[in-house]
Amino acid sequence: MINNLVKLPKGYIISGNLTDIDEFGKNLDTCLNSTNYYIQLRLKQTSTNSFESILNSVLSGVDKSKLSRLLLNSGNLDEIDEKLKLVKLLGLGGLHLTSGVLLNYPGLDKLIGNNRDLVWSGSCHDDKEISIVNTLRLDFIVISPILPSTSCPSDNYLGWEKFGSLVKLSSVPVYGLGGLNINHLKEVELAGGQGVAAIQSFWQLHKF
Repeated sequence: MINNLVKLPKGYIISGNLTDIDEFGKNLDTCLNSTNYYIQLRLKQTSTNSFESILNSVLSGVDKSKLSRLLLNSGNLDEIDEKLKLVKLLGLGGLHLTSGVLLNYPGLDKLIGNNRDLVWSGSCHDDKEISIVNTLRLDFIVISPILPSTSCPSDNYLGWEKFGSLVKLSSVPVYGLGGLNINHLKEVELAGGQGVAAIQSFWQLHKF
């Protein structure tokens, strides 16, 4: 659990999908050593090997003192318990919850309440999801998509005005995501946000 804004950095890194363990590990190492940002690990594309085995391979070369900055993405309701166990076993920072989990996981408030020593973040897109987050008292959230991006190229994006209105509804710190890079930090802060979240700009291009 993070107590205040001072402890949160201005950036939040979201990993690309895992297609090559060596390449993924190199990107992770660069991000950990070049920033103080939290990093969300999205290990969605895996082989027939167990998730735990793949995760151990990814983390094999990571400085153990930096594991607390890693958050596992938990997108499926049936995998949360397993990932929570791995977070504790490996000494990772916590879990990032998708909007689907926030909306549909029964007893989520109790699960979080029993594990307040971990960092809890979540993905939000509208006022309903933000209301849930406020009740759960997550450490921070990501609101998206602000602008069109390679992962969300459609016209169905929020824009800065809507982003600002959603930030005002949140009682927890907010990172903006979607077509952003660190040069958008001022706009995010003017809207009341904590910082910038990015996949391509941070994870792939290493422009922090």
